[in-house]
Amino acid sequence: MTSSIQNDSWKRMLEVEWAIAIPECILSSLGAIMIILSVFRSKTNSKNVQQKLMGFMSVSDFLLPFLRLTGFLWIPSDHGLTYLGNDITCTIQGFLITTTFATTVGYNGCLAIYYLLIIKYNWKPRRMAGIEKWLYFAPPLNGLFWGLLAVAFNVVNAPENYYAANFCSVKYDLDFSKSDGPDDSAHKFQNRVITVLWPLFAIMYLSIILLNIICIVTIYKHVKKTEMKSMRWKSANATQLVKTAEVATQFRYFAMVFFIPGTIFVIVNLANIVRGGKLIPGPYLSFTTLLVCSAGFLNSLVYFRLRYQRMRKESPSTGGFATVWKIIQDVLFPCCKPCCVKKNLGEDASLTDHEVSDDGHKDCEPVLEDFVEPPPSIRVPPGASDWKSLRAMGVKTVQKKNQLASQTNDWRSLKAMGVSTIGSKEESPSKASLDQSDHVDVSDSKKYGNVDNQKMHQSEVVESFDMPNPEHGNDKLFPVKDLDADELKDRRASIQILKRASVALGLEQMQGLDDIDSESGDDKSGTREH
Repeated sequence: MTSSIQNDSWKRMLEVEWAIAIPECILSSLGAIMIILSVFRSKTNSKNVQQKLMGFMSVSDFLLPFLRLTGFLWIPSDHGLTYLGNDITCTIQGFLITTTFATTVGYNGCLAIYYLLIIKYNWKPRRMAGIEKWLYFAPPLNGLFWGLLAVAFNVVNAPENYYAANFCSVKYDLDFSKSDGPDDSAHKFQNRVITVLWPLFAIMYLSIILLNIICIVTIYKHVKKTEMKSMRWKSANATQLVKTAEVATQFRYFAMVFFIPGTIFVIVNLANIVRGGKLIPGPYLSFTTLLVCSAGFLNSLVYFRLRYQRMRKESPSTGGFATVWKIIQDVLFPCCKPCCVKKNLGEDASLTDHEVSDDGHKDCEPVLEDFVEPPPSIRVPPGASDWKSLRAMGVKTVQKKNQLASQTNDWRSLKAMGVSTIGSKEESPSKASLDQSDHVDVSDSKKYGNVDNQKMHQSEVVESFDMPNPEHGNDKLFPVKDLDADELKDRRASIQILKRASVALGLEQMQGLDDIDSESGDDKSGTREH
């Protein structure tokens, strides 16, 4: 009587669990498929390491709910009227479930390493290519190791009866129907193997969790430190800092999707193994597998989060459901025209006009640019909105690491724009010698502000260039010597660069430069006197 009541209770729990599993596994499978299509159908995403890692991990995220939904096809038919499989299919399902779950865990660890390298250590694509293959193939090898281990020791089991979980996997409730019962020597051996395998698997899983936590803390401290530094001056890489914060946020969400479901599953099953399999009955234990099977759906929410935010920003009046449906259409049915989102005037047009092209998938993940962060002494010059506006004008922003300058000067800003004369350290004239040499006077130099001469140290080349100083009135701008045609051409080019630099800095046009430029053009002999 007690056994009958217990079986009825287990049957009801299994029915509830199955009613939840069907829609959840369908949504999870669709989410994983959408990520796979977004990655491998796009030329841009298929070349990005992070995107490919997400694509490969989504393959595992698709297989888990698929195997969960089709459990009745794999379980031996002698376990119930609704089962259609045999011992071989049961072993195959258990092998695939173990392999795919361990593979997903491995890809989460590789994602943590990838984010740490590009954010904290600023690895470039060329350097990342050295370990790229390991990031792709190490997780499947990890999964195959655990799957083959389970098959080799014959610890993949079907549910003990109809009222247990409806899938084959490595679990404690061994099938006694083909043995002499719990006292059978083969069963005892399998029991010892399971009690060792599960703790080892838990150690591997929790190690990946620890790796993710370390990476999250390290990345958070790095981004926070960079933000604090940027508050001391007008940041020259404000746009890049925003992208770095976006990448860190994206990683944090992916880590949370990995932490919560899998951790509950592993800890609950490990506790059940320690208590001899009697802590939680099979039907109740199978609820934890729902958390693991939800990874595809949860990852898709994080993956398409940025695209959803962008589309809502472009079309604020469009509802959230319509935006989600538009994303689903773009990914799953790219050849079909939107049928539910109609083109409206004004801001709504951008939602429908969004082309399903290679660029349609580029906002799934913020990508860090190949940017060289300037030292703290470099500030954005007055009149320039940000560093990229200078780049748009053709201004070079990359500084040599061995150049040192005072933080109180704007000379480095001019140096970044290409205003320089090159000479060896021995050939670089001193200021005293320049004062005694012929020179060109530039009047009204107070317009430019105080720009001191810089003391730069280089291992190979020292670049020097005198700028007008308001304290000396008409100071020296260009030392003039006898010039040949090539030198005169270089001098004239330097004048043109200085003109553009003055405009970029928000300064008025430097008086005297036009005269110098015109004289340089008139003097074809390569020499002139002042």
